[in-house]
Amino acid sequence: MSMRNIKHTQALWEVNEDAAEINSGKTIVVQFSQRFTKKEKTNAIHIVDCVNACNGINPKAVPNMLNLLQTASDCLKSGSYEIPGWDVLKVIEKINSVISQAKNK
Repeated sequence: MSMRNIKHTQALWEVNEDAAEINSGKTIVVQFSQRFTKKEKTNAIHIVDCVNACNGINPKAVPNMLNLLQTASDCLKSGSYEIPGWDVLKVIEKINSVISQAKNK
């Protein structure tokens, strides 16, 4: 079976420091060494934060959402309420496209 066909354990995940593992309810998602090293603990917290933040959206859409928000923010900061080369309908179309990508898991 291809790894693409395997679903990951559903969020919400949490770090169990006592057992050095990442859990989703009673399911162990990842088990580390006997005790967390500082780096393992930091990595576990980062992994859990990312998984939980992307709960319900396609994580591959995050870079596009960030780019669109950055572009919109730059335009607003510059006092221009238009994105160069885009009219309002184009902006709405791009926003809807990114939302659709995010919802497509």
